Amino acid sequence: MKHFLTGFTICFLFLYLLLFPQNGLYACTHALALWSGSVVPALFPVMILSRLLISTDILYFILKPIAFLCRSFFDLSFYGSYALLLGYVCGYPMGVKTIADLEDDRLISQEEGHFLARFINNVSPSFLVDYVCTELLRNSVAASACMVIIYGASLTYGAVTAIFRKNTGSRLSYTEKAIAQPDRSRKKSTRFSFLLLLDHTLEDSILQILKIGGYMVLFSVLSSVVYAVSFLPDEARATLSAVLEISCGAQQIALLSCPAFLRGILLTASISFGGLCSAFQSSAFLQRTGTSLPEYIKAKAMISLIALAYYLLYSNSVHL
Repeated sequence: MKHFLTGFTICFLFLYLLLFPQNGLYACTHALALWSGSVVPALFPVMILSRLLISTDILYFILKPIAFLCRSFFDLSFYGSYALLLGYVCGYPMGVKTIADLEDDRLISQEEGHFLARFINNVSPSFLVDYVCTELLRNSVAASACMVIIYGASLTYGAVTAIFRKNTGSRLSYTEKAIAQPDRSRKKSTRFSFLLLLDHTLEDSILQILKIGGYMVLFSVLSSVVYAVSFLPDEARATLSAVLEISCGAQQIALLSCPAFLRGILLTASISFGGLCSAFQSSAFLQRTGTSLPEYIKAKAMISLIALAYYLLYSNSVHL
């Protein structure tokens, strides 16, 4: 049954592109423009430099204060703190990619990677501030509130699950040692020269950035199919579009003629969820951390509910 539904969906998309080529062309062009104009310049250099930084000792001096805070609130090791930082600063899918790289080098355990993978993937600050608040909403003043709501929701989820993690006895035995001094003996014994490491890092980063572009094109086409269903209300079409692909969906939500409060609810829920496109972009890395895609989506749905609660509290406080 599952294979039948997959095959039916593929056939439907193929026929859609044949019957409505203009819709498919617009969706692909929009996705590729966003990928080449925003994702590649912002993410590609970070992918390369992040992987190279893991192999150096400079991280210890940069992250020591942050690692202490991450240990206190989330019971993370030194390198787990690094993954947490990149997940919030760089956007999808840098958080889980960094976790996978750290696990490959045996710098964090799979248990810690599994714990982190469920909540550190988020939209980047530049996407939230520049694209959503400034370009779509024309309200840069709301950027600080948006960041507190979106990032606060995922951090709350992480802090709560960290409490259960400690109570169930899955706390890392080497956390304090890793905070005081990273355990470099956990790195792979085979030492590559810097040029070989750089070459391998470039190949891997190019492959990953191309995969991200491919997923963006595919889910933009799916989003255009949803928006072609004219009998659905505009709010429903925009929400479904955002569930599939966040950038196109956020744009459609911002253009709705509904009250600003409802637009805020839809944007908060969709941005904190991140869209299925981002989930599929991260799927290969999630598998390497031992986290299933349904488990990840369930966690993101819980984070969306927390973000909605924060948005309602913020709205009530503003109108008091």
